[in-house]
Amino acid sequence: MTTLVHALRERGARYGLQTMREAGGLSNATILERLQ
Repeated sequence: MTTLVHALRERGARYGLQTMREAGGLSNATILERLQ
């Protein structure tokens, strides 16, 4: 998550998507919006 936040700031991007796989076939996705 921290890497995504830094990448958004460096690139001046507004949105970022993070996905994670967990044990047992579970997964989750998070969309971040950078606010000035």
